[in-house]
Amino acid sequence: MLDRRHFLLTAVAAASFSSLARAVEPRIRDTRTISVLPQTIAEIKELHERSRGYSAELLPEDEPFEVKSFTPFLTARDEFEAKKRLPNTCSRRHALSVGLEILNDDQKQLPILSRDQILSYLKSHFVSVQVRIYREPVTRALYLGPRCLAATRSFQGTPLTKAFSPTVAESVNNIRSLGLLLPDRLQPTPAHLRTLVLVHKNELSGGTKGVAPAKSNYEYLFIRAREAEPDRLELHAFATSDERTRFHWLKPAESPMMPTDCSVRGAVHFTEYSHQGLYPKSAVIRRSLITGQKSFPWETVEAYSKKVFGNPAMGQITEILDAIITGDFEKTDAASVPLPPSSPVSGTGKP
Repeated sequence: MLDRRHFLLTAVAAASFSSLARAVEPRIRDTRTISVLPQTIAEIKELHERSRGYSAELLPEDEPFEVKSFTPFLTARDEFEAKKRLPNTCSRRHALSVGLEILNDDQKQLPILSRDQILSYLKSHFVSVQVRIYREPVTRALYLGPRCLAATRSFQGTPLTKAFSPTVAESVNNIRSLGLLLPDRLQPTPAHLRTLVLVHKNELSGGTKGVAPAKSNYEYLFIRAREAEPDRLELHAFATSDERTRFHWLKPAESPMMPTDCSVRGAVHFTEYSHQGLYPKSAVIRRSLITGQKSFPWETVEAYSKKVFGNPAMGQITEILDAIITGDFEKTDAASVPLPPSSPVSGTGKP
């Protein structure tokens, strides 16, 4: 078996490999899709639980941050599946970034012996949520894969992935794919397989001090791919917040240079430690900040959908994403509800 890491590094460095990859690309098959999005908390919770097998796949240490050439092996899972069938060649791209921080009062509660190490790690690293991009072999059209990946890397330095801390890995494991959105009326062609639906579960604390009771919270993430050129997809990330009452178009998919550049920043409070109480094991979210290009109350999104399409927003989500991207969304009366003065673009939510 070809060593995957050597293979990936070679692929990144050698653009000529792309012609070899194209020669072995299989057709679209075994694609996980979802035709109707769950809307009630009970429905979202049930489908999130049933999607354990589609948790974000964690990239190990010292992998290329992105792989833009098409290759048969992106992860260890790919190598294993290649033993049973011809691998699907694909690339992977960064879609959105997540940074973590600790509020001042919580910093005082960190273990004295490991406090500086914990704070340094959080200030210098971010999580990248990434997507797979496939190319259909006959038409060469591009489409998304149904499972997302996640990597952690430092803001500065070489563009290689770093090792996940246990607490971050636990949180990322709760980012799960429901599949590619494909309404029943559409065929599974590449052009219709470009909206990835994710749900992130976290434990949300009710306060910013002390040990407040936590409750499970579920938020949507959408990755929308649009054709920028015949051989390039442009990625747009969207997220709900505040228990799915607000909707955000996140910052462009670029690698952040510092914590404030991240699309999503969460303030964590560690509730459990390992290694004799030195290193975090479990955490809850105190608060989060979503920095986006646009932000809307969800009721505004619903009003727009009912006016333009005559349907609830979750039934027209791809069309709504496209309308926000093109600017058509804000041209309608239904989308003219002003934002609260406290959050003109950046929303404080609970993703």
